[in-house]
Amino acid sequence: ELLEDLAREKEKLLRTIEEKRLALLEKKQALLDELKVKDPDLEREIEELKKKVERYNTTPTSTPSESLSRNSLPLVPLRKKDGTIINTLYHTHPAE
Repeated sequence: ELLEDLAREKEKLLRTIEEKRLALLEKKQALLDELKVKDPDLEREIEELKKKVERYNTTPTSTPSESLSRNSLPLVPLRKKDGTIINTLYHTHPAE
């Protein structure tokens, strides 16, 4: 649960960084427009960032376990010392 919280927080921070970066680049472009100077690299970078920020706004946030299942990563079984496999996805503790 803590890892899921950290993953969500990291995603929020990355999103905020990209949004602020886009705002700064747009300000830089406005200054260049006032000077009547064109910068194709800057315009391309702004368009890429706009697309990236738009993807943040359109994609629902997912938990790390959901993203793992979507990526189809191979799972490695965990074994106890006696050789029995531990089911890590749905492991429940026996009632004592």
